[in-house]
Amino acid sequence: MLEFIAKYWLEVLFGLLSSGLIAWVKYDIKQFQKKQSRDREDFKKEIEADLQVKINTVEADLQKKDTNIEASIEVVTSQMENLTAGVLSMQGKEFRAKCRELLAPEHVITVDEFEEITEDHDAYNGLGGNHKGDILFNAVVEKFNK
Repeated sequence: MLEFIAKYWLEVLFGLLSSGLIAWVKYDIKQFQKKQSRDREDFKKEIEADLQVKINTVEADLQKKDTNIEASIEVVTSQMENLTAGVLSMQGKEFRAKCRELLAPEHVITVDEFEEITEDHDAYNGLGGNHKGDILFNAVVEKFNK
């Protein structure tokens, strides 16, 4: 009988022990895998948070630079408007005086003079010249065509 117990029941007992050990190892492996997965997710969230902070910092810096650039553009635009007004004032006086010279009754307008005054008129209009110069230029054109 001892032989029977030793032979069969010890096999059953060792089978149960080995099954329990295998179940415990499987459970331990699953717990390890879950922990690794949680660690990866935590690491991923940490990286995302760090990146978001850096992105926000860069974005704020770029917005500050954009504001500075816009202010600089406004200053340059204002200066350009003032410069354009000054150039128009000087060029406009010269253009209108030249038109009056060409409109003198004894003056005959040459082709070179007409081409030059046409270029001056284009520049005058490009600078935003008004109708005073246009009226004089139209009179020059009419005189040249006659």
